[in-house]
Amino acid sequence: MESLLAAQEQVIARWQMSSQDMVKGRRQVAGGRWQRIARCYVAQNGPLTDLQRHWVALLNAGPTAALAGRTAAAAAGLAGWGDGLVYVIVRRGASTPPALDGVKVRWTRADIDMHPVASPRRVRPAAALLQASSWMRSDRAAMGVLAAGVQQRIVRPEDLRAAVGRTVEMRRRQLVLQTLNDLAGGSHALSELDAVRLCRKAGLPTPSRQAVRCDARGRRRYLDLDWEEWRLSAEIDGQQHMEVRRWCDDLLRQNELVIARGDALRFPSLVVRTQSEVFTDQVARGLLARGWRP
Repeated sequence: MESLLAAQEQVIARWQMSSQDMVKGRRQVAGGRWQRIARCYVAQNGPLTDLQRHWVALLNAGPTAALAGRTAAAAAGLAGWGDGLVYVIVRRGASTPPALDGVKVRWTRADIDMHPVASPRRVRPAAALLQASSWMRSDRAAMGVLAAGVQQRIVRPEDLRAAVGRTVEMRRRQLVLQTLNDLAGGSHALSELDAVRLCRKAGLPTPSRQAVRCDARGRRRYLDLDWEEWRLSAEIDGQQHMEVRRWCDDLLRQNELVIARGDALRFPSLVVRTQSEVFTDQVARGLLARGWRP
């Protein structure tokens, strides 16, 4: 029992304990030194750390469970997508765990794509991102978490595509595959994915993403969207571009690109999200002015 407690952040499940261990656990709880939470004992009586919450959620769900979805993705390094819940996946046929506040249990009939060495047990990063995408409430959030996983270098688009091939139970499969195509094409942010989707919907040519171009001084620059045939490009600026120094640098960068190769449009990401008709209208007029014909 002592070695398990040391390895599991002072959390142990009843199913891991001998009858003698459970007698000791009950005595520790009665003495106010430990606490019992559902199927687990925690060998301290204060608030739980986040890692202890993960262990409790996992061990409470039984020996075949794994941390999943946004929880497993965060453990792999994904930042900015937590919602305060701990996600656990369990094979159907296992006993139903007692409900815990802040824990979401998902059931599966498929094999769990378990990480071979991670502790606490969790699914592999690509599987975690696909689960997170599948469990999102909106299509846009489903696309966004995949883009974030690639942008933050948690996985590569090809890792996600391979995981799709292994995944039997998945919502939004076609949307996920289209998103992976766009990510493989160079889109690095949700606003870029939105912009490419709007171009397709409006019947406009599909732009290249993160195209490499040299400015007037020979320096390599990366364009969010580029229509090379018509010498038109577009930059999608998120909130981080509004900081004064970043804004000045971006304007000077755009000037160098315009000097070197032609015109560049610029859109706040807010316009792409909320005024899509303005975005597609200006892109269409820019392309038409440079010889594109629908």
